[in-house]
Amino acid sequence: FSIHPSAQRTGLGREMIAELEKQVRTLGSYKHIGLGIGIGNDPAMAFWSHSGFTESGTVKDHGTHKDVWMKKDL
Repeated sequence: FSIHPSAQRTGLGREMIAELEKQVRTLGSYKHIGLGIGIGNDPAMAFWSHSGFTESGTVKDHGTHKDVWMKKDL
C-alpha cells in the first residue's frame, strides 16, 4: 500500500484505511487487522502509528530483511 508522493498529506491514505477497516468489519469475523513494514521505513511507521496501529513484533521476510509487524484491534 502506498500513496504517490504528489498525493501524500492530503488525507487520501487515511480515507483508504478507514474504508478498508469498514470493509473488514462488515465481514464480522476479524478482531484485528495487521501489516508488515520494512525496518527503517520511518515515514510508513509514523503513518501507521498515527492511524492507530501498534507494533506487535518483527518478522523475517524471505531471509533477506526484517519487517515490523503492526496491528490494530477492530
